[in-house]
Amino acid sequence: MRRIAFPLVLLAAVACHPVDAQLTDAQEAAISDEVSALQDEFWDALREGDIERGMSYYYDSPDLTFSRNGMTTERGHANLGRIPRPGYGGVTSMDITIRSSETIVLARNVACTMVGGMHTADFQGSTTPEQSFLFTAVWVRGEGEWKIHVMHVSPPPDTTNKYW
Repeated sequence: MRRIAFPLVLLAAVACHPVDAQLTDAQEAAISDEVSALQDEFWDALREGDIERGMSYYYDSPDLTFSRNGMTTERGHANLGRIPRPGYGGVTSMDITIRSSETIVLARNVACTMVGGMHTADFQGSTTPEQSFLFTAVWVRGEGEWKIHVMHVSPPPDTTNKYW
């Protein structure tokens, strides 16, 4: 009986102990500020046409997921690079205007950023038409760094659609 009782007491004690204590408002604000600053650095890299630096903010994992216009298009850091690198090959700079940005802390090591804005790209003197975008990223902190683990980018919904 003693062999059974001790493991049951140990199991009950572990089950009752919270895995991650709730964050204080100050801790949540600090995480939000840290992730928001990284998000700003990410946009600065894209503004400068530096795709390699922009890609460095993505989680280097086969689990990295990229979705565009409602469809998952690529998985994994190596595969993700196939999407923007060819398009950014001739970009000398981008004009990116962030109209709205919000960071939500989901846990001590998970945060979500949601950004809406407009952008144009300069391809060595030729500027693209202005396009609006919505960008959502789930940032995960692992090994001391925040990285984008899941992201989605799309044009905003048609504002005339009564369901939006």
